[in-house]
Amino acid sequence: MSSFEIVVLVFVFVALSVILRISSAGREIGKIKAQLAGINGKLDALLKSADVKYDPFPNLSLSQDIQSAVRNGRKIEAIKLYRQETGAGLAESKRMIDSIMP
Repeated sequence: MSSFEIVVLVFVFVALSVILRISSAGREIGKIKAQLAGINGKLDALLKSADVKYDPFPNLSLSQDIQSAVRNGRKIEAIKLYRQETGAGLAESKRMIDSIMP
């Protein structure tokens, strides 16, 4: 067996190993997402049964426009509005909106 063939075999083996690890990681991420969805559902049920209203904007003075954009998943719009209203930079605005996005 030539050295070229050995290099090719090693490359194929390494590539297959990487593919298997990525596939395994994808399955683990799927399991974690399912667990989080279950936890979120339980938390919602607990809040509802305790008649507790969840406020994702505690102690934040955000305009109704920003709150509406966040609640409706319009992230880019929320970032733009936050920048306009506060004069914050793009990175700071993105961090702020990311921290309150559901």
